Amino acid sequence: MTSQLDEYDYKLPRDLIAQEPLSCRSDARLMVVDRRASSIEHRYIRDLPDLLRRGDHLVLNDTRVVPAGLIGHRTETGGRWQGLFLSCSEEGHWRILGKARGKIKPGETITLIDREARENVRLRLIEKCDD
Repeated sequence: MTSQLDEYDYKLPRDLIAQEPLSCRSDARLMVVDRRASSIEHRYIRDLPDLLRRGDHLVLNDTRVVPAGLIGHRTETGGRWQGLFLSCSEEGHWRILGKARGKIKPGETITLIDREARENVRLRLIEKCDD
């Protein structure tokens, strides 16, 4: 049985993820999906005027990307753990979508590991949410 989180699991090499915007934004890559032809083509943002037709809808997403991915281990067992930061309450409690082998129980702690492989923050599970 797979969880909903498993549906979002895939390998994506870090070197394929843009770390900062290109100086010339029109050089940004664009994936064009043609549903009728069941094809995928790789183009550039500068090609948009040639691709759009009368009646097409263009949806823009101007949200900022938050570095929300978390990596760590279960403090007690050392087992791998990964999570995604979702929000923070007024009380400072984090809401996280997390994944580990086995079931994490309230009171258990996770030790986060930063980009330099330093252990620097511990999280304690207060409660599990159904949603």
